[in-house]
Amino acid sequence: MSQENLLNAVISSNIDEIVNLLKSGVEVTKDIVSEADKTLKEFEKQSKKNKALLNDTTIEHTNQYRIYKMLFLYMKGYELKSILTTYGYNVESKQIENKQKVKNKKDLIKMLKDDTVYLGSLDISKIDDFSELFKSAKKRKDFKGIDLWDTKHVKDMSYMFAGFDFKKVKEGSDDLYNWIKNLDVSNVENMAGMFFGAKSFNQDISGWNVSSVKYFDSMFSGALSFNQNINNWDVSSAVRMNSMFRHAESFNQPLDKWNVSNVSLMGFMFYGAVSFNQDISMWDTTNVEYMRRMFDGALSFNQNIDNWNISSLLTNIGHREELETNYYENEDVYCMYGYHHIAPKDITINEYKKVVYGFDNKTNLKYYKPEKTELWDNYFMFKYAQFDCPAKPKWLDIPEKKDGKYKPVTRLQLFALVYDEDVALADIDISEITDLSGLFYSSSISKGIDFTGADGWDTAHVKDMSYMFYKATDVVFDINNWNVSNVENMERMFSKSRYFNKPLHKWDTANVKNMSYMFAGCEQFHQDISNWNVSNVENMEGMFYGCRFFNYPLNSWDVSKVTNMSKMFKQAYYFNQPLDKWDVSKVTNMSEMFMQVYHFNQPLDKWDVSNVKNMEGMFYNTGSFNQPLNSWNVSNVENMHAMFAYSKHFNQPLDKWDVSNVKNMENMFGSSEKTKEYMKIFGIK
Repeated sequence: MSQENLLNAVISSNIDEIVNLLKSGVEVTKDIVSEADKTLKEFEKQSKKNKALLNDTTIEHTNQYRIYKMLFLYMKGYELKSILTTYGYNVESKQIENKQKVKNKKDLIKMLKDDTVYLGSLDISKIDDFSELFKSAKKRKDFKGIDLWDTKHVKDMSYMFAGFDFKKVKEGSDDLYNWIKNLDVSNVENMAGMFFGAKSFNQDISGWNVSSVKYFDSMFSGALSFNQNINNWDVSSAVRMNSMFRHAESFNQPLDKWNVSNVSLMGFMFYGAVSFNQDISMWDTTNVEYMRRMFDGALSFNQNIDNWNISSLLTNIGHREELETNYYENEDVYCMYGYHHIAPKDITINEYKKVVYGFDNKTNLKYYKPEKTELWDNYFMFKYAQFDCPAKPKWLDIPEKKDGKYKPVTRLQLFALVYDEDVALADIDISEITDLSGLFYSSSISKGIDFTGADGWDTAHVKDMSYMFYKATDVVFDINNWNVSNVENMERMFSKSRYFNKPLHKWDTANVKNMSYMFAGCEQFHQDISNWNVSNVENMEGMFYGCRFFNYPLNSWDVSKVTNMSKMFKQAYYFNQPLDKWDVSKVTNMSEMFMQVYHFNQPLDKWDVSNVKNMEGMFYNTGSFNQPLNSWNVSNVENMHAMFAYSKHFNQPLDKWDVSNVKNMENMFGSSEKTKEYMKIFGIK
């Protein structure tokens, strides 16, 4: 009956009745739209003729009245069609037109908060960021029409439904669930936290095309009810899955088809996923670097993962925490799964078990004293997860002392010796070791590490020193004489070593390719390294991030191979040295490069930035910077978001810049004095 009423209202052009019926949820059928279309076309036929007659003063009054009436009907018909198309229907094109175009995410959030706004009337084609979108819609009860939203252009859906209570949806729940089920996510790159804390969510999303998604961190974390089959998802682009199913207490679906070969982070992935017990033995974990507490609290999990290759793991040989008393419950140490700080980087899970099981009981520990045991991260990978203990294999072969020296040939042996308090570092010959990554990760004298003798180590064959002193709070020994001529990787070598401030000017760094975050968080570091040969370095991202006092010349550096300088000097508050001689022609990312470098004010106008694509936040809150940049070729830059925001002194002309490829200029000048002028130059509205 309600559709019949709507049809009659359309035929009689009763606009008020039409609106009331539509708001009550009456479905607009094709017949109804056809009738409206027919009426409008009839009015349009008379339109030109009637308008012309209005201007003819010779026409009698009665005829003029007739014409006015016809025009009135024409306008009603036009209004009728407009209303119907606003509600999402068009007979001829079958596409939504005359919709309200939403200009930006801020406006969309306002409309989501307003329960009187019909969601089907919104054109969201300009919005590519849906992050935290429904945070503002927690009180909304009417979601009718949302299934008309086209999301094929959206790239970011991180925390989109975080904390959203699906049970509170009163109207349009079918529209909402159908929309989610058929969501076009083909261009989405970020789904981190998408359903974080959405306790009642449990909808079918098996058909999603997630082939572009890189970040799945915390996606279903706290989604207590979720238990849908997503085994057919193409996750081959994924690089991060930290906490993906953390506390997803109901989830127990197959994931064996997943291609995780590009994933580097899996920490806490199944933390507290108490129901999960699926076969994931065939996962390719070769590139995974982080698995901390991956199965912590996964009480049901009891699968064989002997085939996993954890050769890339960094954190399992790194961060240590003290053992709590209640972890000593087992009589047989071999069943304690990693209650010891041997979790080597260069072995498979199966080999790892051999190390863990390799002794009969507590009294038989040769190199480890339980009362002082410190844990490596791979312990946390299995914490609380119940595994079947196999037969006890042999204990790891630790080299005996010969001619006054221990000579380890594997990284595992070196770790065992370094953390044996009865072995002096001076007595360890590391001349055959090529990988020192993570060796003193989070170490300190206060935790029982005596660095004496390490200054004389033969490091000539070492290629990897990444994370070596990460979070090492008191590196007091001199390493300036180390031979680092073969080292290729120094990523985060001293990162977060807050008090590190030792000379390094003698180092030959000619072969180093990666210096990303090398000194990040070294708050006290202030040493002259101007003579370093960095000609082969490709990545300097975050290199001096947080080095508050660093202020030595670097202008002589050959940075011609560097492609990433993002965050390079971020929060290096006092840095103010010339860099105008740098060849930055290969750099593609300069985002946040000088962010909060309060004293920096050096000329950069000679830089070739023609290949840079990202300048987001580059000079954000640089208190002193005010140098000419008008000569820069920024034709390839796509992101200038907040580039000069809060740089109060910057007032240089930029009228020669070609910003035709820039996609994001939001808050580009923040509260800078020349905001209005620059916005006018670039046509920002």
